[in-house]
Amino acid sequence: MNVMGDRGVKLLMDILKSTQIYKLELYCCQLTEKSCENMFGCLVNIPSLRELNLSNNNLKDEGVKMLCNAFGLPTCQLNLASCVFTSGGCRWLAGGFTFSPTFLKQLDISRNHLGHSDVVAFFLFLKTIRFSLETLRLSDCKMTELCCPELVEALRSNLTNLKELDLSGNELGDSGVKTLCMGLTSTTCKLERLFLRCWVAPP
Repeated sequence: MNVMGDRGVKLLMDILKSTQIYKLELYCCQLTEKSCENMFGCLVNIPSLRELNLSNNNLKDEGVKMLCNAFGLPTCQLNLASCVFTSGGCRWLAGGFTFSPTFLKQLDISRNHLGHSDVVAFFLFLKTIRFSLETLRLSDCKMTELCCPELVEALRSNLTNLKELDLSGNELGDSGVKTLCMGLTSTTCKLERLFLRCWVAPP
């Protein structure tokens, strides 16, 4: 954790633009959407970058938009947990997959203000493209049982490489968990680890 702020990240980008780095951790650095344009404009010129952690920053929807417009999610691992984005950011994120969908292996968008309708729309989009995502974390995203049918369809179609799925902290309920478990029986599903710290009715 560093109190870097927008000015600090600008100075850092001036240094990094002439380097070849593989991993960049900017976790909890008090970044806002104001710092995103310069930051992402620099990162697009670092093709060696494979891991980018921007979690626990106040990027909001506009910051996610700038991220996707800058370089279309080229990293193998992207962490945007607790970045205070909502449905708008989720739509930009989904669109970002169209630029380079095969590169992204891990995506964490936990603890953002999404809600079930935004997550459903996200899953609907994931069914339309093919990529190699192996880890998807969606904990504490206010998902409900209404998300589960679309998630199952995505698992059966284009999320066939997914090995780890984190849905903890969501209110899937009995019916949602049942739908999800039925989907896991598909022969195309290769899921190995499923995290479900969710509320279900007692027996």
